[in-house]
Amino acid sequence: MPPRASNPVRALALLGGLALLALAAAVTFGFALAAPVGMLIAAVVLHKRKRRYSRGSGWVGAVVATSLALGVASSLALRRVPPGTFEKVRRQAIGERQRHPPHVPRVLQRIAPPSPATPLIQAKTDSLTATPGVFWTLTIMGALIACGIMGAIVGSAGWACATIAAFGILGRWPGARRAPPADDADYAAALTG
Repeated sequence: MPPRASNPVRALALLGGLALLALAAAVTFGFALAAPVGMLIAAVVLHKRKRRYSRGSGWVGAVVATSLALGVASSLALRRVPPGTFEKVRRQAIGERQRHPPHVPRVLQRIAPPSPATPLIQAKTDSLTATPGVFWTLTIMGALIACGIMGAIVGSAGWACATIAAFGILGRWPGARRAPPADDADYAAALTG
C-alpha cells in the first residue's frame, strides 16, 4: 500500500475538496452532492461483492447517482406544469412543421431524386409523427439523454471534488492500486499468508 500523505497535505486536500464540492453544489443547485453518495453506494456494493473499489467504479457511481437525481428532480418539476401545456407545445410543433416544411438539400435530391410517391410518403410520415405516442416517446427519450449528459458533467465534477476530499480523509487516493512488495521477504510473507 502506498505511504500515507503528511497531515498538512491531508488537511489541505480535505479543505480544498470540501470547498470545491460546496462551490460545485452551489453552481449545480446541489446536484453535485449526489456524486459522493453514488461513490459511497458503489463502494458498499463492491465491498459486499468482495471486489476492490476503483476510481472508475467510483466515477460510474457518481454519474449514475447524479443522473438519477436530475431525472427525479425533472420529473417532479414537470408535474407542476399546468395541464394542457404539452398538448399546446405538440400542436405548435405540428403547425410550425406545416408552415415551414423541411427542405431536402440538392445533394440528396441528386442521390435520390423525388418520385411521384414522395408527397404521399411525406404525408404518411407527418401523420405518424403528429401522434401523441411519438411525441411522448421522443420527449421522454430526449429527457433521458439530457439527464445522462448533465449527469456525466455534474457527476464528474462532484466525483473529482469528492475524490480530493477522500484523499484528505484517507491519506491516499481512493481506488489506487496497491504497490508491489519491495523485497523478497515481503513476497514470501504475502505468499505464505
